[in-house]
Amino acid sequence: MAYESLVDFRKLFLPSPDDCAPAGFHYEWSDILLHGRKHFATEAFRESGKSVLVIRSHSLYRLVFPSVEYNFIVIIMANQTLASARLKDLADDYLTDPRLSSNLVEIKRNNDKTFEVVVKDIYGREVNVRIDAYGKGSSIRGLLHGETRPKLIIIDDPQDLEDMSSQTVLEKDYNWFLSDIIFLGKKSRIFMIGNNLGESCLIERVLSNKEYLGFDTTKIPILKDGKSTWAGKYTEEFIDRERETYEKLGKIDIWYRERMCEALSPENQIFKEEYFRKFHWKDIHL
Repeated sequence: MAYESLVDFRKLFLPSPDDCAPAGFHYEWSDILLHGRKHFATEAFRESGKSVLVIRSHSLYRLVFPSVEYNFIVIIMANQTLASARLKDLADDYLTDPRLSSNLVEIKRNNDKTFEVVVKDIYGREVNVRIDAYGKGSSIRGLLHGETRPKLIIIDDPQDLEDMSSQTVLEKDYNWFLSDIIFLGKKSRIFMIGNNLGESCLIERVLSNKEYLGFDTTKIPILKDGKSTWAGKYTEEFIDRERETYEKLGKIDIWYRERMCEALSPENQIFKEEYFRKFHWKDIHL
């Protein structure tokens, strides 16, 4: 069961006291991570379980069930501090749980940017697995593991609201993505996940240019067609109450950004209201 699905892997190896029934999109993410062949980008609502499944469960899965096809993985987060902390958690999870690390042969490297081990696969063959962690904007052009380029690049919430206040930062991030990430490896796959921070944020640009960049994309709000997309955790009644609360607080734009993957706040729009001129037809001189 754990070998076939990340959802079942998490249920069996990484149970939590507050576990609930998984959502359909969790199984979709699992299938894409384990069996996909194209780049993939998705916007998902806050607390959709993306980091637990996409970062923690998937990374540990690649250590427990190693394969040469996915023996070099790069994780990218908003900054190096976050990325290194996440990598340390993964290494600690693996090394301190006998059920996970029973296939461990040798620890090659374990530092703030790289966790590299030799582990045995389900057939008893030794596989060298390396997981690197970097912050957005890091110089990773030409990254190699021996003669191998990264097999999978996972980008998790690469930007925050502070980044949105600077058009210079946004352009720099996009150029870095187009140069360092897209060209990192001809056969490298990209799995990108985040929230909609505005029309000019990185993931929105990827979604807008998916045909040119070769991405499959999805958008997962907490509510779709009046139904909860994760009914096991969020009922429609809970969602309605939460939305009403933010509306009464005058912060409905925050709720839509975090829960519906929609950026309504004026400062997050490329074409702001003050950019548009209003005129009367009498002002036009023929």
